Amino acid sequence: MKRLAALEALGRGISNVRGNFEVVGVAAAGTILLLGVVVLTLVPWLGSSQDELGGLFRLAMGQGQMADLSALFRSSWMLVNDFWGLVLALAVGLTVASVVYCWYYGGILGVLYAGDAQAPPGPRRGAELFRTWSPRLFAAESTRLVWRVLGFFTLWLTAFAAVLCLLVFVPLVAAGVGGSSGVAAGVALGCGMALPLLFVFLAILGASSLGQVELVPPESGVGAASRAGIRLLGRRLPATIALLVLLFVAAGALGAVEAGIGWAVGKALEGAPAAAMAARVTLFVAQVLLSALLNLVMVAAFVALARSEQRLAADAAA
Repeated sequence: MKRLAALEALGRGISNVRGNFEVVGVAAAGTILLLGVVVLTLVPWLGSSQDELGGLFRLAMGQGQMADLSALFRSSWMLVNDFWGLVLALAVGLTVASVVYCWYYGGILGVLYAGDAQAPPGPRRGAELFRTWSPRLFAAESTRLVWRVLGFFTLWLTAFAAVLCLLVFVPLVAAGVGGSSGVAAGVALGCGMALPLLFVFLAILGASSLGQVELVPPESGVGAASRAGIRLLGRRLPATIALLVLLFVAAGALGAVEAGIGWAVGKALEGAPAAAMAARVTLFVAQVLLSALLNLVMVAAFVALARSEQRLAADAAA
């Protein structure tokens, strides 16, 4: 059995999601639910009038205007008076949202893993061969994997945060050197510091994308999956980077198209507030669905890539 190339893994991922298309609806519904949890957490501190809540809703959908943002700032004076209450509410809201996210994401991951395991190895497999979806399987995998997924994401998000903090200091150090030693020296130092950090950022993203696949086997755990993700990244670095580049390009193109459509719809319905709001809600739901579809195709592609390496290791051991 030969290794899967990046595009072959992507093809298996597309077939897997097509065969278990319900996971897209679950991911989209989960995104809207998480947004609702965060908004409900903030509502007591951001005002409760109809206009304020309408502005908050528009801002949450990315369709807010400057007046909505100004009203949001004016109504947030309570943040100063009850800062620690806000911190506590945000902590509770984000904790609940994190557990909910890891619950349904664990179910999606378990379904996609089972689908790839069921389909015969190799590229160009029909979507029907990946079909494993059932509410019972999803619920069972969600319950089994929720805490494992939560621990895994906490570990890797901490690593992401550390790299981002280092990246914040790069322009500050470069500006200081540029002021004392010249612009060329500052730019050279900034690039010399930023490029390794960007590579580390991509490596963390790749290792976590591969490692999450290793969470699914019953005998695995957060530590074992993390170590497996790092090993798999070392073996499949070019394919992993290719999939990440495809993800970034597709996400950028999708964002540009959505922004263009949103601007055109806003212009066309400028004089009809009710129709404009209905169109914005429709566009928001479509955006959530398309984003969920793109993300799950990439998750399924990494499932295919990681599982192909598992099969190769098993064949070599036999």
